[in-house]
Amino acid sequence: MVSSLLLLLPVVASIDTEVLVAEGNPHQATCAEDGTSGPACTSCPAQALPPDLFLPQPVALALETQADTFQRVVMARHGGVPVPIFHFKQPSRLSEAELPFGIALMTGVDERGLAQLAVPQHDADDSWFEGYSWTHVLLCSSPAEQGGGLHLGWRYVRKPGVPAGLGRPREFVALIVRPDKSSEPEATGRAKLPTAEELMVGIEAPAWMMALAMATRVRSK
Repeated sequence: MVSSLLLLLPVVASIDTEVLVAEGNPHQATCAEDGTSGPACTSCPAQALPPDLFLPQPVALALETQADTFQRVVMARHGGVPVPIFHFKQPSRLSEAELPFGIALMTGVDERGLAQLAVPQHDADDSWFEGYSWTHVLLCSSPAEQGGGLHLGWRYVRKPGVPAGLGRPREFVALIVRPDKSSEPEATGRAKLPTAEELMVGIEAPAWMMALAMATRVRSK
C-alpha cells in the first residue's frame, strides 16, 4: 500500500534558496524600471508569506495533479521551511497561450486588500489539482480605482463528494511565486544578500480580468 502511494507522488527537484517572492503574474508588465508607481507596483498583506502559512510539505506533495498540465515540482526553502513549488501550464482548452506558472500552496493568506473574482463553474472544475476547483482569482488591493491590479493567484476548494482522507485540506490558496533574484550569485560568484525573507507573489492582472471584476462589483452594489 505504501509503495503504491509513493508512486503517485510527483518527482521533485531542488533549488538552493532561502528567499521566495510573491510578486504576481510573470506574464504581465512589471513595475516601471524608473521606480514610478503603477498597477504592478501594488502590494498587499497577502504577499508577506509567513512561513507558518505554507501548506505542510507532505500534504502538498500528496495532492494529485492534473496530468496534461503538470510540469514538475521544485523544492525551495523560505524562512527555514521547505516549500514545494508546483510548475503548471495553462490547459489549451482554457487558454491558447498555455502560459507556465510556478505556485506555492498556502493554508490561507491575509485577506486585507484582496479582491476575489469568482470563475464559471465549468472552468473552475478544470483544475491543476484533481478533486479541487479553483473557485476564485485573487487580485491585490483596489485595482479598479487604479486602472489595473496585481494577480496573486487562486483559491482552491475541495469538490463536493471528494473524501477528506489522506490529509486533504478542505481548501487552500495557490500563490504565484519565484525565488528572489536578489539572492542569486553575482558574476563574481558571490551571492547577494536578500533584503527580506519573502517569496515574490503575483502578476499584473490583464484587462479582461479587471473588466470582469468591475462588472462583478457593479452588479453586487
